[in-house]
Parts: sequence; C-alpha cells; structure tokens
Amino acid sequence: MISSFKHITYDKESEMAYIYLLDPLKHRIASTEELEQNDEIVLDLGESCPIVGIELEGKAASQIVTLPEHPKYKKVTSKDGSINYILLLSNQEIKREVQYPGVNTVTFLFANQECEEFVGISIVESKWYCEAHFLGGNS
Repeated sequence: MISSFKHITYDKESEMAYIYLLDPLKHRIASTEELEQNDEIVLDLGESCPIVGIELEGKAASQIVTLPEHPKYKKVTSKDGSINYILLLSNQEIKREVQYPGVNTVTFLFANQECEEFVGISIVESKWYCEAHFLGGNS
C-alpha cells in the first residue's frame, strides 16, 4: 500500500526542502549527517535502512522551487541490469557523482567537480527503494 505523504516538500519560511526516499512513518531516523562534499545537503540516516530522507538548504533547496508541482523520477536500467530511479533538479550535465560512506544505493549528482552545483539523485532499486514509492503516483 502506498502512503499519502509528499515525496518532496519545500518550506518557504525556512527556505529548506526535503526529499523523502522512504515513508517517514515507517522508518525511524537514527542520525543526521551532512554530505561531506556539500554541507547544504543533510542526510537522515535510518535505524534499519540506508537513508530516510535528504534535507536541502541554500542554493540546493532553491532549485526545488522551480520544479513542477509533482516532480517525476525517471526509471533507468543500467548496463549491468540494475534499476535506478533518477530525480533531476536541473538539466545541467552531471560531472561528479558521490555517495555517503557505506551507502551505495543513493548517489548524489553534481554539475561540477567541487560539488557546489547539486543537480539530483540516483537511487538503486533495492529492498528499501522500490518502484511503487518513486513511480507510484504519490503527490
């Protein structure tokens, strides 16, 4: 069953955005950590899952405002046969991909080597991250 929470939220008052990778009502947050390469990206790490959600601040968050009301993930099959769900915040060319240490299912995409220009995320389908969540039509 698909829950009714929004996948992406933006708070105008705090100028912060949040991308939910998992239903926050079903997965507890164990810790919150900054992405080493860009401190405007803060990860909520789960107790029994990799990443529950991603908080965006500053320039990274401002990109959410320009997205359509219901941004879409794109399903892509890699050369190795794995399935990825990709959410792009801009159409800039991806020049660097980074992962949080120990989490190989979520990749952060950047338009420059310095990781200042956040352009999106790529999530590998797994027991945690599935098509029903990313493409199931939630609003």
